[in-house]
Amino acid sequence: MINKNIFREYGFCRILIWTLIVVFALIMQLSHYHKDIIETARIEASTHLELTLQYRNFVAKMGGVYAPIDKVSPNPYLTVTNRVIKTDSGETLTLLNPAYITRLVFEAMKNSTQLPVISRLTSLKNINPVNIPDAWERNALKAFEGGSYERSEVAILNDKPYLRLIRPFIITKGCLKCHGYQDYKIGDIRGGISIAVPLTQYYATLAKTQMRTVIAFVLVWAIMAAGIILSSRKESLQRQSLIESENKFRTFFENAPDAIFIANPETGVIVDANSTASLLLQIQQDRIVGLHQSQLHPSHLCEQSKEGFYSHIDNALKNKQCHPAVFTVVRSDGTEVPVEIITKAIVINSQQFIMGIFRDITERKWADEALRKATDVLFDLYDNAPCGYQSLDREGVIIRMNKTELNWLGYTADEVLGKMHFKDFMTLESAQNYDKCFLQLKTYGAIKDFEYELVRKDGTKLYVLISANSVSDTTGNYVMSRSAVYDITERKLAESKLEEERARSLSAEKQIVETQLKMLQAQIEPHFLFNTIANIISLVDTAPANAKEMLHNLTELLRVSLQRSRKNISTLAEEADLLRNYLSIFQLRIGQRLHFEMHIPEDLFNVPFPPMLLQPLVENALKHGIEPKMEGGSITIKAERTDSALRLTVTDTGLGFPAQLSGGGVGLANVRERLNALYGDKCMFTLKENKPCGVIATIEVPI
Repeated sequence: MINKNIFREYGFCRILIWTLIVVFALIMQLSHYHKDIIETARIEASTHLELTLQYRNFVAKMGGVYAPIDKVSPNPYLTVTNRVIKTDSGETLTLLNPAYITRLVFEAMKNSTQLPVISRLTSLKNINPVNIPDAWERNALKAFEGGSYERSEVAILNDKPYLRLIRPFIITKGCLKCHGYQDYKIGDIRGGISIAVPLTQYYATLAKTQMRTVIAFVLVWAIMAAGIILSSRKESLQRQSLIESENKFRTFFENAPDAIFIANPETGVIVDANSTASLLLQIQQDRIVGLHQSQLHPSHLCEQSKEGFYSHIDNALKNKQCHPAVFTVVRSDGTEVPVEIITKAIVINSQQFIMGIFRDITERKWADEALRKATDVLFDLYDNAPCGYQSLDREGVIIRMNKTELNWLGYTADEVLGKMHFKDFMTLESAQNYDKCFLQLKTYGAIKDFEYELVRKDGTKLYVLISANSVSDTTGNYVMSRSAVYDITERKLAESKLEEERARSLSAEKQIVETQLKMLQAQIEPHFLFNTIANIISLVDTAPANAKEMLHNLTELLRVSLQRSRKNISTLAEEADLLRNYLSIFQLRIGQRLHFEMHIPEDLFNVPFPPMLLQPLVENALKHGIEPKMEGGSITIKAERTDSALRLTVTDTGLGFPAQLSGGGVGLANVRERLNALYGDKCMFTLKENKPCGVIATIEVPI
């Protein structure tokens, strides 16, 4: 059974109609060509007839023409006086009347060609039997007596197609010479004179024209039919695509994670809603249709929802940007649910509607509240941190400073921010070093562990340790700094006392005190802590999930660090947790530029290991190897047992020698001193180049 869709898909009905139109037009055109060719032949016959009549009239006016009797036979049917005469020279001449001349001329034409033009004289009163009219001529002669002027037909003469044209032959004065005895008068119809033009050549031309026309029509038909097939196929594909699009839309509509309502923009009545809308309102879908949009909201917000609805309609219909609006919807049990609404004008079947997308933001509200509290905690940590935080603009003017540092200096924020340079607080000697330091920060993007001597508002001295990173614009130009400031006044006093003790004694107790002091220096650097907090603050609005993750990692890092600071020995697992949190925070800061891996066998988790020995190696790899490198790199931490020793390696793919050695000299020296103090010559600490780039740091300690 033929599939009806095939006829529709390929436009067979249209092709049939087109075929009928082409056939009809072709028939009409061929008929027109036939009529034109017959008319052309009729014009030719008319021309011959007019020519014949003209020279007949001319001969009639002359009273006939005499010709030598030895060249032409006399007309036996001519009964006039002086039909035959002799000239003075004795030559015999015979009179040729117009009719006889006409017959002689056309008989000569007949003998000279296979398709001659035929002329006939005919009359109802014949003298010459040759002129007896046939049936068609007799009817024409009778019609002439009734007033007709001309008759024509297509007929077969001598087995050839001819166009015959006949007109009445009117008696003139010259005609009476020969036909006066038949009682004709001037103006009477003597008979008819006809011309028959051969149509063979006309028909041959017509056949060629018709063939070209048929070919042209067939080509036009074929081209148009192909166009119909292609357009019908395209329409079918478009129709199928539309159906698929409608199905996809319906599938998306019904399975969308957000509630969708479609309403009439004029009445506000809901005409459709998806299944998610039913779940949101806890009302069956068919019961939602027909509700006014204001009925979705609590009664005390009815007027407000109407104003918002029509405001969104006005913006949507004018193609203005519609910002998400937060409203409240009420469920069937009276529960109010906060939602975020986005509206858009849509057209369905040439009619305009308003589509509203309602997103349940209950969990987001909870998350926002939790994030707000966390943000408050972060800002409290920033302002009341045990270290100072500050930012300087391009000119060195202080644009940010936390409360801790303001309290150290004895100033208020209004007195400092945007008004004072950081250099204004320094002694002359520190100010001279500061210019080079600030230039280095703007040029290279970072400084670390620079000490300055500041003067408080009350005139007392404040010693600080500063590390900073620069913030640049998209073109790489310096915008501002992020600086961590540590009060090292007590440390300076301790160092002074330590120097005094060192000058007095080189005892082992003094070496232990020095080692403990450097252990304190190896704690998480203020610069890292400041950057982490600043990053959390910047991510709170743009990427709350990342801010939350970074805050969690920082909390864990601080917790583990505090625990390590209270004891002299730790385990390898605890050190791994510390480094994992440290690296995770750094990875959130610089993104895909950092990859890290840790390979520590489970049987080594509980192996005792001094705290904060691996962290300086990782920090050195990050700060001086990975972070300055544009494409970043990777860090691999590996632990393994070798005989009676524990071997730990920190491998990075950073800038390598000499950048990492020149930047991390203090930290690496601290590691060496601590290892010597703890293990003496039983340990090993080496640094070597990692091919093709980076550094491999290796520690071996006895276990």
